[in-house]
Amino acid sequence: MARRSLRTGLALAPLAALAGVAAAGTDQATPARAHDAPFACAIESERAGGMTTIRGVASSDTAISGSYRLSVDGGGGAGSARISQGGAFSAAPRAPAALGRVTLSDGVYEVRLALEAAGETVICEALVGGRV
Repeated sequence: MARRSLRTGLALAPLAALAGVAAAGTDQATPARAHDAPFACAIESERAGGMTTIRGVASSDTAISGSYRLSVDGGGGAGSARISQGGAFSAAPRAPAALGRVTLSDGVYEVRLALEAAGETVICEALVGGRV
């Protein structure tokens, strides 16, 4: 099984803040795709009413199925959290599939999404939250 590890979001967080993305209440990491993997992953987040919602997303140009693991670690004024979700997934061609959803109080969270399918592993990582 080939393993590809891609970091997304961590370097983009300061740029998103400068662009006003976080101020608008929505942060989205750029999708990650291994060099030759037939699928990609992304971590999306949205802030509203003192809460942060984090979602993992898988996409592909062809139908694909496999497994995922979404991990969230961090916290804020209301305490800390360490959450791990996972299971099987399927994605239709050019139809992104939502993989896990976590809603937490606003804070700073390290998020990792690992997808395994078609003998490949793709990993997305992002830092979500913080003050603008």
